[in-house]
Amino acid sequence: MARGGELLYLQLASMFNAEGRAIPATLRDKTKGTYTHFDEIESTDELRANLQQRLKALLQESDHAVGAIGDFVQNAFHAVGVDSEYPNSKTATLGWVPRETETEAFLFAWEAENICRAQRSGLQKISLLKDLCVLHVMRSLCFQSARVMELDSLKGFVGGYSWVACAVDAATLNAGKKTAINAYDAVENLLYRSLRNFGAYSPESVPSEDSKKQSWLDKGDDNTIRLFRKIGKQIGVIVPRKGQGMRITLPSHIVRLLVAALIPPGKRIRLDAFYQRIFGHYGIAIEREAAEAALSPYGIQQATDAFGLDSTWFEEELRRGGYLIPLSDAVSLVCNPYKG
Repeated sequence: MARGGELLYLQLASMFNAEGRAIPATLRDKTKGTYTHFDEIESTDELRANLQQRLKALLQESDHAVGAIGDFVQNAFHAVGVDSEYPNSKTATLGWVPRETETEAFLFAWEAENICRAQRSGLQKISLLKDLCVLHVMRSLCFQSARVMELDSLKGFVGGYSWVACAVDAATLNAGKKTAINAYDAVENLLYRSLRNFGAYSPESVPSEDSKKQSWLDKGDDNTIRLFRKIGKQIGVIVPRKGQGMRITLPSHIVRLLVAALIPPGKRIRLDAFYQRIFGHYGIAIEREAAEAALSPYGIQQATDAFGLDSTWFEEELRRGGYLIPLSDAVSLVCNPYKG
């Protein structure tokens, strides 16, 4: 279901399904550290109302911008006798999501509301939301895989998994690049093992015959590992597009997304707090402290690996985008320049 919008819709619907509902306990229990920016949120009601209102306004604005083009295309199809762009499309029944997905659903809703609230053009917001949705699908796959494998939360991140990011053009012998490659292998291994952890599924959901079970696994891999890899490469988060040494990176348009999604419009936070927030929402480790927490499940080598990470490439991306405000050699602020 992650191939369309069903997964995202069902997560939000499940999380918003009761009035006066508090934010997920998984985030409330950790507000002493990473998730302090949720402290003032008593229930999800206001977030739901604001997100609904702003999404409606965004759709109306976008319809004014591209509505004429849509009408032209639709009329062109009717003129040649085609009633639908997809005449062989099939309908599907509405599915379900685990209740535990309310954690990532709340993160997604809060991020999307920040984007919709900013004083940007409708098309700019849609571009940001498109990348956010793809990144959220990738995050959801890892969140659920970590649950299936019963992984513990990391220090500073409730998800239990981690991605380590490095520069797009990192040198072959760069220590951070090697760490990012190893960390990415661990993520794909997590997706692979979670699908094959048959004890976590109800007996009737897994075919008993070996031939049918293999087909079931192949389809499962299409919707986990292969989907994660495919859409990650499409938005430039996973490089290279072909060849060995796959790893997580953050190109300029994804850096722009992280600023827009994780910092409320018109606000600014310290650079170290921004690193902490990126890790707390996505499990993406960029600098040493987050990387040490990210690599902690992978053995005694993690401290040495984390020491080799260099975050100057990310700070340069922030500087190029106009998001970084240096106050001194030791302190910098990251700002969302668009007003709310």
